[in-house]
Amino acid sequence: VRSGTHGLQSALTRLPKVVCHEALLHQNASVSAKSHVRYFGAVTPVFDRGNCGAPVYLDARVFDKPLRGEQAIGVRATYDQIADDDLVDYFSTRQAEGDFCVIHVRRNPLICLVSQKQAELSGLWSAKPHEVARHSIPRAVTLTVDEVVEFVRRSVAIQNKIAEKLPDRFEIPYLSLYADWQRNIEKICAFLELEFPLWIPQPACARLRNRNPTARIANYDALLKQLPMDVFDEITSSPLF
Repeated sequence: VRSGTHGLQSALTRLPKVVCHEALLHQNASVSAKSHVRYFGAVTPVFDRGNCGAPVYLDARVFDKPLRGEQAIGVRATYDQIADDDLVDYFSTRQAEGDFCVIHVRRNPLICLVSQKQAELSGLWSAKPHEVARHSIPRAVTLTVDEVVEFVRRSVAIQNKIAEKLPDRFEIPYLSLYADWQRNIEKICAFLELEFPLWIPQPACARLRNRNPTARIANYDALLKQLPMDVFDEITSSPLF
């Protein structure tokens, strides 16, 4: 959640002979349906958690089902979607069958939680590059110890499961991705065994204006003093970017 995958997904889907679906697995059924219709048209079935699991939908409708001759088909999956649909085990099975890999964007879980809380309060989840300047900087949020501990430990559990079960993966820190965008897109193309494009695709969305990372948390100093050591170590081991 809020790990920077939207920007990467929107760039990858601009590569020749690649489609990377934005929100097929979104928890909001209407958002998921819009993402489905955007590519497949009014073709059923759309993804419905009440009727089938994500693996069934992905096998039946998405993977190995290119409509425009794409050589690579991707689906953006956030940690909450991965956990809700037990996708690590499914991805592991697909990897065992061959020709299936994962691009894993890692971001400090504390800043992911802060970004999510700010988006929920402001209603602004993303913006196109030309729209960023018109949006105000969101106010700082106050976090509780319990919600930070739950969010961080859940994120770490998913990361550990990915590391254990998905060896064929390209892992990249969020900061590194955006600090050297061109080189990382080149690395991803090589990892996916794609012909390198003559132009570097850019994200369809832009990073939103915001405060200094620690200033985005109204009770940052007090919060750090109350966290269990494992959570404290996790959120201080990588940049709050």
